[in-house]
Amino acid sequence: MRVLIPDATSAGAMVARRGIERAGHTVATCEPDARNRCAALRGRRCPLDISPVDAVVLIRTAASSDRLPGEDGALCGARRRIPLVVAGS
Repeated sequence: MRVLIPDATSAGAMVARRGIERAGHTVATCEPDARNRCAALRGRRCPLDISPVDAVVLIRTAASSDRLPGEDGALCGARRRIPLVVAGS
């Protein structure tokens, strides 16, 4: 499987990434800038356009009903009907 973890910088996301890779899966990440703007909106390639993604894994570091910084990739995946797994707080 190829899994997208939108925010790969949080401690929880790094732990999830290691576990997913140990299980033999490939992990792609979004590469937002310092203000968490989407890389594709800045002329860079989106990981969803590079190769098919089987699931998006979103690690929440805080409980919130709002989209948090670095989570745009989860919204992009949902728009493409890619299964979403939410873990964490």
